[in-house]
Amino acid sequence: VQGGEIELSQRMGRLTNNSNFLVPKNQGNARLELNVRQPLMRGAGRPVNQSLVLLAQVDFAVASDDYANVLQSHLVQVAEAYWELVRARAVLCQRRKLLQSAQEVLATLEGRQSFDSQMRQILRARAAVVSRQALIVRAEAQIRNAESTLRLLVNSPPLIEAAGAEFIPVDTPMVTPLEISLSDALTTALTHRPDVSKALRQLRQGQIEMGLAQNQSLPRLDLLLGMYVAGLDGQRDTFGAWSKQFRDGDPGFNVGLEFELPRGNRAARA
Repeated sequence: VQGGEIELSQRMGRLTNNSNFLVPKNQGNARLELNVRQPLMRGAGRPVNQSLVLLAQVDFAVASDDYANVLQSHLVQVAEAYWELVRARAVLCQRRKLLQSAQEVLATLEGRQSFDSQMRQILRARAAVVSRQALIVRAEAQIRNAESTLRLLVNSPPLIEAAGAEFIPVDTPMVTPLEISLSDALTTALTHRPDVSKALRQLRQGQIEMGLAQNQSLPRLDLLLGMYVAGLDGQRDTFGAWSKQFRDGDPGFNVGLEFELPRGNRAARA
């Protein structure tokens, strides 16, 4: 957590040599070491060593915000397509009523043609009927377009296969207005909007990266601690040397500091 490294190693080997100064000539050796390196400046501290985990968590959260943003946008498109279908069907019903009224007016004028209605009035009524019939055709086309858009957005195989099926909306628009205060709307937006959440997370990511960069610009100063036990045996007896490392001699240890500061430190300052 603090950036330290612990290394435990067991080394075993054999050595064959014809030198007269090596006693014994054919050796088996073993060495058990425990080394600890603890940074004191660069790379030290819990925030620095947990930065990669925090950055990964922030990246995951940003990806989740992107997914939520895409999902919400798609759901909004589905809702807009549904209410567009409701509007188109309402327009069709209204235009059918207008056509029926125009036909009744035309029938009344044609029935009173021999009394008080004039030919120009009948012609204008016929033109109105034809015009409203054309509007009905356009309204039916808008309904089919809305149904196709909704079918494409939902992407349900049964709906795609039933291309000629008619959609009948069952929900109606709300008549009672929703009373929402400005403060509540802003609070909800700041809490639940993915783009706002993503921006805040990216700001947090920048703060983590800045703190990590500041730490990397420090000199390197590490505390080194080491301890070992070693064994030596003749006739290339490695396992005998391994057993002697716990029985013969005393453990050895070392303590030291390692300091490093690049000249100018330009890479870290960049």
